Order: sequence, then C-alpha cells, then structure tokens
Amino acid sequence: MNNAHKFIREVRIVVFNGSKDEWPRWLKKFLAVAKVKKFVNIIDESVMVPSLSENMQEEEIAIREMNQVAYCCLLHCMNDDICFNLVDTAKTESLPD
Repeated sequence: MNNAHKFIREVRIVVFNGSKDEWPRWLKKFLAVAKVKKFVNIIDESVMVPSLSENMQEEEIAIREMNQVAYCCLLHCMNDDICFNLVDTAKTESLPD
C-alpha cells in the first residue's frame, strides 16, 4: 500500500455543509487535520506540486501523492453539491485528478 492509500484510509473527514457561517470553523478543523496528516504544505501552496515526468525523484513522487491525498480529502469533505463541484473541477492539465 502506498502512502496516499494509507493516508486516505486513516484520514478523519471534517464535513463542510456549504454554510458561510460554518466556513471559519471548518477551515481551522481541516487545516488541523492537514497538518497532522502532513499535506498542509500542498493546501497552503508553500510546496509546489511538480509536473509529471518519466524520471521523477522520490521526493517529487511523494509530493504528487500528497497532492492526491489533499484533493481526495477535500472531495470527501464537501457535503454540498456546489462545494463538491468546485473542488471536483479544480484540476489542471498537469494535475488532472
């Protein structure tokens, strides 16, 4: 099992219901989980996700896996259709999923 699968299996989901009033509390909870699970640097963009290439270093692969973890966690958190769709469409050509 790779690191991404391990993190997804162990992550505690903090559900967001789409409420503007709930946003500050949800964000703090989500960032706390992200810190513990070590993907907060992906969320706050202090670590940039490298583009996919054939000869990637182990660290670059790990960063891409953590990006996948962050994306999956965000998707699982979104309980509201609009919020879910916003996260679901937050993709780029180099990070399609």
